[in-house]
Amino acid sequence: MHNPSIPETRILLTALKEAFQEQDSSIDRIFRALTAFTHPRRIALIRAVAGGPEDLPSIRKKTGIPSNAALRHLKKLCRRGCIAKANDKYQYQPSPEPVMRALTRLVSR
Repeated sequence: MHNPSIPETRILLTALKEAFQEQDSSIDRIFRALTAFTHPRRIALIRAVAGGPEDLPSIRKKTGIPSNAALRHLKKLCRRGCIAKANDKYQYQPSPEPVMRALTRLVSR
């Protein structure tokens, strides 16, 4: 049951229910989605590329994150499947995973 005083709980609980109802879903996939959002810099990076493809200098300017740290977090986000890299630009990549979609929706507010 979600907490009405925290509307985000409804979004997360709905996504978790959907994820657990899918036959090919697993705890590992849900964990991977959750860990994409466990650092404030990763959330900032997702927000930075939500509007379209961005190169590293543009991302750094938007976020203030140093290059080495930005690259480290961008690599993790690429491995998690919520950001894709093509032609030296990073962009948001919609996910079929319910938990990933819900978390992206929450951080994009």
